[in-house]
Amino acid sequence: MKISKDGVELIKRFEGCFLHCYDDGKGVRTIGYGHTGPKASLPFITQEMADQLLLEDLAWVELVLVNNVAAPLTQSMYDALCSFVFWAGGTNFRNSTLRKVLNAQEYEKAPGELCRWYNPKEQQLHLGLLRRRVAEAELFLRDGWPKEG
Repeated sequence: MKISKDGVELIKRFEGCFLHCYDDGKGVRTIGYGHTGPKASLPFITQEMADQLLLEDLAWVELVLVNNVAAPLTQSMYDALCSFVFWAGGTNFRNSTLRKVLNAQEYEKAPGELCRWYNPKEQQLHLGLLRRRVAEAELFLRDGWPKEG
């Protein structure tokens, strides 16, 4: 399975795009839609480069899902999970209850698990992050559960 346009657009909407290099606040040079690789040291990039870097960066996200989710997924579930893993990282996903409920095919629990991943005490981020979690949960539910056999 590959991320669809809907999944990419969800990530773009919440990540935001910066065509100039900036420090992410933790000393990491970043550009585009959160790209931290070698091109992050460029002073600026084009929109086309930012879009391409995002697609390249999503390769590791898709590997995390392929290697850690054995349960069948719909396209909308997969897209929502790509957005989550892009934000949370592979290690957090691998260690999450979200992964456990997915692999147990307890799909009805996944939206709630997604929404647990925000901290309302972080005043600057909590509303935007809550909106992202809700958007991911809504996308996760959009196509219903995978069809049997």
